[in-house]
Amino acid sequence: MSSYDESLSNDPFVGESSPVVEDASNNNPFLDTVDNPFATSDTNSSAPPATVDLSNNPFVEDDLLADDVSPPQQPLEVNNNNNNPFVDETPATSEEDPFFEIDPNSSTDPAANDVPPGPKEGEEYYDNEQQGYYDENGDYYEYDENAPGYYDENGDFIYYDQGYYDDGYGGYHDDPHAQVTYDEHGNPIGIYRDDKKGRRRARKKEKEKRSIDRERRRARRRQWCRRCLLILLCLLCCLGILLLLLWLLRDLFKEDEIWRSDDVAFDDDLGVVGPYFGIQTTPMDPYTPEDCYFDDNTFPHTLNQCECNDRIEKVPEDVMALYEQIREDVANEFYNGTLRFPVDSCDAKNQALIWLSSGSTRDSGDLFTRYALAMSYYTMNGTKWDLKDLWLSDDSECLWIGLACSGRFEINNFALDTNNIHGTFPTEIAYMSTLRTISITRNHIAGTLPPEIVSMPMLENLMLYANELTGSIPSEIGKASSLKILRLNTNFLFGTLVTEIGQVSTLQEVGLGFNDFIRHIPTEFGNLTNLKTIDLESNRFSGTFPTEFGKLTKLEHLRWTTNLMKGPLPTELAHLTHLKEFRVANTGLGGQIPTELAKLKKLDRLELGKNNFSGVLMTHIGLLKNLTFLGLDDNKFTGELPSELGELTKLTRLLLSGNEFRGDIPSELGNMVMLENLSFDDTFLGGTMPDEVCSLRAGKLGLLVVDCLSANGVGVDCDLEHCCTFCRRSEANSDRIPGAGKNETANEDAGQPAGGDSPGDSEATEEPEGVGDETAAPNETSPPDDPATPAPGGGR
Repeated sequence: MSSYDESLSNDPFVGESSPVVEDASNNNPFLDTVDNPFATSDTNSSAPPATVDLSNNPFVEDDLLADDVSPPQQPLEVNNNNNNPFVDETPATSEEDPFFEIDPNSSTDPAANDVPPGPKEGEEYYDNEQQGYYDENGDYYEYDENAPGYYDENGDFIYYDQGYYDDGYGGYHDDPHAQVTYDEHGNPIGIYRDDKKGRRRARKKEKEKRSIDRERRRARRRQWCRRCLLILLCLLCCLGILLLLLWLLRDLFKEDEIWRSDDVAFDDDLGVVGPYFGIQTTPMDPYTPEDCYFDDNTFPHTLNQCECNDRIEKVPEDVMALYEQIREDVANEFYNGTLRFPVDSCDAKNQALIWLSSGSTRDSGDLFTRYALAMSYYTMNGTKWDLKDLWLSDDSECLWIGLACSGRFEINNFALDTNNIHGTFPTEIAYMSTLRTISITRNHIAGTLPPEIVSMPMLENLMLYANELTGSIPSEIGKASSLKILRLNTNFLFGTLVTEIGQVSTLQEVGLGFNDFIRHIPTEFGNLTNLKTIDLESNRFSGTFPTEFGKLTKLEHLRWTTNLMKGPLPTELAHLTHLKEFRVANTGLGGQIPTELAKLKKLDRLELGKNNFSGVLMTHIGLLKNLTFLGLDDNKFTGELPSELGELTKLTRLLLSGNEFRGDIPSELGNMVMLENLSFDDTFLGGTMPDEVCSLRAGKLGLLVVDCLSANGVGVDCDLEHCCTFCRRSEANSDRIPGAGKNETANEDAGQPAGGDSPGDSEATEEPEGVGDETAAPNETSPPDDPATPAPGGGR
């Protein structure tokens, strides 16, 4: 049997407003001696209660009579609870309750008073003889072993031991086959049937409960996962924002770095306070060419004094006093504390110091920067410049023409292109360590390239092409950690290339064309993996083509015309998949063209003319569909022209002259509708010019040259009026026509009189202007000023 608590306030089977009737009145059917099996003639008798007839009990069903309900083997524990409906609010007295005729706290033996023994205060007492028990308040509860339940002394049913079941509509019904589990307060906590159907239902409910619990746990895990992912996403966003801020403000962590950016505009309103700021001395008079009369001048310009007297004779005392101080500071900053020249010297250094000591020239910028710029002016003959606005003025050097500054008066751009500059390149420019670009192109700068310039740490662009520089590239170039563009084309540089150039991994463009460099290309060039442009044309480089060039996978332009190379093209060139321009004309390279060149799908210009290439022209040439220029002239190609040439529909110039091609001209060449120049002369081609090719004359084709058809049938039959522009007498058939040679026409072959009366004769006997420019010898052209547009196959 289940333990029982006296608190029945939460028991759904006990009414809330039904107090226990203590008085055995006539209204209680359970006290009737006739009908009530619990009633006896003597309420104080200790005899066991009579057997209860359950046939008339409304609380017990018929099928329950067969059940054998045994009395509890242990006394039931009943705790004191103020919510017990069976306990009166006022303590019972002997008059109201016959069971309490003595004081519950009295130590007198209750058996002496012929009353059932009662418990002490706060104790529970179980009466084995009476088959009932008393609670701590003295209330007696009787147990009926034949009835499945408990009844009080008045016969009221307390709770049904074998339980109720829920009918699904909120009601409870007694079920003899059901079991009930009660908590310590008497509340049912589990209801199930004892049959198979009930067990299945219980298992199903338990399974559903476990499923719901699992789903709840999964939902909680998913919720935590979503929360964790959200937190992680927020952390990543914060980290990204932090990295972005650090990247934007990265220059703040470097000393003065942010002010060296080209994006910071110059602000002339910012004040700069430097050494000797605010000191006013006698200003120098303006420079006047060929003015040697100084009697009316307080302080003649030093250039006028040097032009007239070859020395500086007239300098005010206040200028000389400041000159001594500035000279000492400049010597320590630039020359390790030593300056060896007299104060009247016309040396550029002395003139720059005197100018810096005059007037208020120091108040508008940095003292040493202005000295370096004054040195540039005096060293490169600034008086002869075409443009020299504000140079050597009292205004800030950031306003001088050709200079650009950051917002902190730091010069980052020095550009004086095409300005009639003479003299040598001053090494003092290297003091301006913030320079990013030096561009003094198309001038007359002589001397060698200063090592201090090429090794500037922040220099990105060094452009000195089209000058008169001599010597070689200094080995200090290996220290140029930021250099991207090096343009030294069209100078008088000579010697071998230093291997240290391979250490400048930031290089993207190297222009050394139209110089006099000799010997092999350093293999260290293969380390310059960021290179996009190499210009080495018109030098005297020798040896074979370096296979290390196959590592330059970002290369787009390779110009190497007019050199002294030998050997074949390496197959490693197939790795240069970004190559757009490949020019190796007039270099001495030979052998067969490797089929790997067909992998260069972005190739736009391919110049292989004036070399020793031989063999049959590969049919893979048709895969280079982006070609606009194809120069194969003056080589030793043999065999027939591949019809795949007709697939190069973007070609504007096709040069095939000076080879040993044989057979007929393919009609597929008529597909090249963009052609402007097509030459077949000086070959063994014959037959008749296809109509498809002749039809190109109606489009953009303006020059179509072939070998003249001789009387012996050698040459190409081409209508000079409607198809070919003119024909040349080829060396290939000159031995068959007496007296005929290259660029000569036999009038009798054309069927014309010796005088050449027809217009076609004049076209055949005179080469039009511009013909053969693509195949001209390199020494017949002059180098261009701008290396970006060099002459094809040109030389110095």
